[in-house]
Amino acid sequence: GVGALGMLGNKGACCVRVRAFDSTLCFVASHLAAHRGRVAERNRDFDVICKRTWFSSAPPRVLDHDAVFWLGDLNYRIRADISTAEVFARAEAGDLAFLRAHDQLNVERAAGRVFRGFDEGPLTFPVTYKYEQGTSRLEQRPDKKLRAPAWCDRVLWRANARSRASLKSYGCAMDVVPSDHKPVFARLSCRVLEVLPAKRRAVEETATARLDAADAGASGAPLLSAESSADLGRVFFDAPSSTTLRLAHAGGGAVHWRVVGRARDGAGQVLGAGRPAPRAWLSLSTNSGTLLPGDVENLEVVIRVDAKTARRLNAGSEVLSDLLAVHVEGGATLFITVRGDWVPSAWGGALGDLCARGADAADPRVGAPIPPELWRLGEALKPHFDYPELFSGASDEAVASVRAAVDAGGGAPDDANPRAVAAALTSLLAALARPVVAPERLPRLGFQDADHLRSWTEAFLTNLPDAEHNVVSYVLALLRTVLKKGDATPAELSAVACAGLMPYSSGALAHMDNVLQYLLTID
Repeated sequence: GVGALGMLGNKGACCVRVRAFDSTLCFVASHLAAHRGRVAERNRDFDVICKRTWFSSAPPRVLDHDAVFWLGDLNYRIRADISTAEVFARAEAGDLAFLRAHDQLNVERAAGRVFRGFDEGPLTFPVTYKYEQGTSRLEQRPDKKLRAPAWCDRVLWRANARSRASLKSYGCAMDVVPSDHKPVFARLSCRVLEVLPAKRRAVEETATARLDAADAGASGAPLLSAESSADLGRVFFDAPSSTTLRLAHAGGGAVHWRVVGRARDGAGQVLGAGRPAPRAWLSLSTNSGTLLPGDVENLEVVIRVDAKTARRLNAGSEVLSDLLAVHVEGGATLFITVRGDWVPSAWGGALGDLCARGADAADPRVGAPIPPELWRLGEALKPHFDYPELFSGASDEAVASVRAAVDAGGGAPDDANPRAVAAALTSLLAALARPVVAPERLPRLGFQDADHLRSWTEAFLTNLPDAEHNVVSYVLALLRTVLKKGDATPAELSAVACAGLMPYSSGALAHMDNVLQYLLTID
């Protein structure tokens, strides 16, 4: 389960695998995080399912199988920066090309953030959600929640070269009407293999003979050349920067290479030998390979700074510089420096430091112990408290634009989507070096009724230091106004507050959800 608040099992997956002759097939039926703005949560659900699912015999993990078929209510919608009205208009007009271009799953897959290596058939059928139950009419009745139409229900697959799955048909059953979803079907064929021992030995002998012949033609140690450094330039919070390293083989024999770890200096001492992964902020398209004479490996190098790394960079305890050690069997180890220039950000900063920086800011809120970036984002939200689905999320590009403007010392751009401003505000809180509401600040008591809830809430607020108390009060004041003017429910706004104020806690979230709903609704 990967469900609500990290505890409830209403979201998750069921995984089944079979062995057909000598091929392994895995089938995953999943239900991912709901609501239009929760793209990152859906991506995380996918990763959690892949990491937590462990079979007792080989292959142990989902993605280790020869073929994986993933289906279910994946809940990806049309991008949140497209208005609900326009989505309805495009769906009713049959403008599938427009909807495909703005489909969140298509966007996230193209960016490499989820379902990497998976395939899906073309979306040539109508959106599958949300319909009036018992009909094939899109749900637009005024007494029902208005949800932008989307292809929530999907079938994807991933197969290695020897399995070669292929799609025969992909569509939805519009005549099935009991649900507000339309069921989706996919018909695929997948090749399964049976290993023939005699043929396997023959292939192994042929491959060994070819490599031996290549090695026999080598003069001296195998040669592998590469640039000595890769500078990725300015690196911003949560914005990937990439470049390509060219590994070229100009020698006379086969070259087997692998990234064996990282070194802190160029003295020839490989630190962390045998560990294929470099630093957390650095990823490689592959960690090993074999090159024959004249071959070239284009190694993609990506730097992406998440909240955890941003905290260390802002604190000065880490820099974006790493020395990769590429070991060549039978030859020397190449050392390649990878670096980037971190652009300091309020995202990942310490609350105390941000508040202290705000004391010198030229704004009417001088001296109030909340970060000036939080205040500017709140000011930008004020004219839009009645904006539909304000906290439903926005595209990465829109949020990054707001974040860059605020980090530069200004407010949100005048043309910024209000949802992007709201997403930037919640992500600012969630990325702080320490959560605004740390677990140790929570009172050690529970509640069973309104009186206990009141006393627990009073103890909770009393335990907060001044800066944290003021941030909680400020955020709640914003959300109370959204509750009065907008279309969000107390439960939805409580979830927003929990995600920003205590993003890493799970055991206390049930209490905090009740407390925040109480604080949002008391007179």
